[in-house]
Amino acid sequence: MSSNTKFPKFVTQTKSMHSFRLISIVCLLFFTAPLKALCQEAETPAKYTNQIGINTTFFFKQFLNFSDNNNITVSPYVLTYKLISPRNHAFRMGIGGTYSNKRETFENTGQLPRETNAYSLDFSAGYEYRIPLSERWLCFAGADAVTDLVSSKVVATDPSDEVTTITKTNKYGGALVVGIQFNISKRISLFTETSVQFTNSYSSFESRFLNNPAFNSKQVTRETSVNFVLPTSLFLAINL
Repeated sequence: MSSNTKFPKFVTQTKSMHSFRLISIVCLLFFTAPLKALCQEAETPAKYTNQIGINTTFFFKQFLNFSDNNNITVSPYVLTYKLISPRNHAFRMGIGGTYSNKRETFENTGQLPRETNAYSLDFSAGYEYRIPLSERWLCFAGADAVTDLVSSKVVATDPSDEVTTITKTNKYGGALVVGIQFNISKRISLFTETSVQFTNSYSSFESRFLNNPAFNSKQVTRETSVNFVLPTSLFLAINL
């Protein structure tokens, strides 16, 4: 009787041990596969390329002696940056801007002497997909978020009053981009691009009179627009 009562207990313990071993093996395989894949990726890390671009349009205009009457709009971005993955995906940025400070006096004209401070800032960031066409040519397409800030302040003075005029424009939106690139070497290339931009803008024009504040005024304008930027800018790109 005593031996018969111990046998089922032994069978139950044996089945439990086999189940535990089976679960342990499955868990080991489950966790080992991802670790093996990570180790293989670590052995062959992906190589990303940093690319810096410089807008050379104005240089070539002077070098080739283009006509000053040519009023074609060029890209506002002076510098570009791209982080390019081995699978031809890229993060892209563009930045540009201007600043000026000007003082003017007018003799025997009746105009008030004035000082002008003005600046602009253009910025974009987005995604790009690159399609190799040959060893030296490739095309790319992408989308950007864009913003433009423009501001100017003019101070005109005379013995009786000081008049300050402030103009501001804030523009934001998105753009679809298509371009083409020519590889001069592994590190140096030239590219140009065209885009269509969808933007909303907020503009204000304000006049302030120091001694006669009753004449102060402000005008606000809101606008939605679609603009096409032609491929009139040439960028020199360097892969780092």
